[in-house]
Amino acid sequence: MRSFEVSGKGPDPRSAFREIVSKCNEEFGQQPRVGEAALADPSGSVLAEGGFIWFGLAGVERKPVGCAVMRRLRQQGETTWEVAELAVLPDFRRKGVGRLLVDALLRQYEEAAGEGEGLWAEVSDTFEG
Repeated sequence: MRSFEVSGKGPDPRSAFREIVSKCNEEFGQQPRVGEAALADPSGSVLAEGGFIWFGLAGVERKPVGCAVMRRLRQQGETTWEVAELAVLPDFRRKGVGRLLVDALLRQYEEAAGEGEGLWAEVSDTFEG
């Protein structure tokens, strides 16, 4: 039985983020929703804007096997939140990693969002159930 945990930090988070998001988007023929700047430096374009990145870590070695990104968007005086990426490496899918990541994002949203600040996600129809 594998054990998983969710953390805001992983071993070398910059390269783990880039590897997981790139690999999963490539698999489905999609471009990362966070954009190239975030892939190069997630702390500068996601975290600096008030967003969050969570990693799914496997086993005692804490291997990054998934990640989720929630961006804070401010437009015309309004703030909304977007689940911009949710990616789990193929060998670790359907094992609860995605659920742990979504649960972490929802808890973070409840803590960080102000009154009337909505949360949204766009899901491609090319993904498996």
